[in-house]
Amino acid sequence: MNAKAQISITVKLVNGPPISFKVERTESERRNIAANIESALSSSYVGVELEGRLLIVPTHNIQFIVISPAPELMVKSVVRGATRLRRRRVGGSRPTGDTDSVPRLV
Repeated sequence: MNAKAQISITVKLVNGPPISFKVERTESERRNIAANIESALSSSYVGVELEGRLLIVPTHNIQFIVISPAPELMVKSVVRGATRLRRRRVGGSRPTGDTDSVPRLV
């Protein structure tokens, strides 16, 4: 029998507060996450059944989605094994570096 593992998902919206939730998935369901992500990204909305209610979020209002732990299998356009660059301060001024445009993960 497949043991279930917990997956945390946060949807950061362009307008509005982030939506965070947890789901339990079996190993076989976790293997299919890549296909589910690709399907969701090509859709005009992402739907979530959350506490007995259906939440539908238009994809044009999604800034980014954080899934933890990261799925083992992913779509081809995902860069694996990345690490965040640290911002540097130059002469006490505002931080510089390539990370200025990277969203802070929730």
